[in-house]
Amino acid sequence: MGDARERFKRLKRLQQVQKQRHRLEEWKLARLRQEENGLRKAQEDVLDALNADHPLHGLFLAGLGARVGSLARAIAEKQRAGARQAVATLEQGRRHELADKFVRRAGKAVDEEERREDFLDYLDRHPGEGLDDIPETGRTG
Repeated sequence: MGDARERFKRLKRLQQVQKQRHRLEEWKLARLRQEENGLRKAQEDVLDALNADHPLHGLFLAGLGARVGSLARAIAEKQRAGARQAVATLEQGRRHELADKFVRRAGKAVDEEERREDFLDYLDRHPGEGLDDIPETGRTG
């Protein structure tokens, strides 16, 4: 009985680790998306500044244009990083689901083993009970 319970406990610990790792991957993905949204907002602000009518507008045109380009490159990099992180998050989710499946199976094995032991304990405590109910035609000897 101890082996099944020990296996179940080890699998439960593994399940918790996989759950934590999956959460971590989800947080990383959320952070990347938040950073990408912040870069998009900054790019919109720069574009709004470029479109604004201001008497000194021409002095800052080259700098603002360069800033739009650098923001676009940063956004593209965040998108690529987000795609990689989404794959990592899905993979970790699969590992978590697999750990859940193993825990369910181990739990069923422990339950079955406990029922078997309980039944055997009952038979040991009450030997011969219920044998009178068996029809004679089915018994030999």
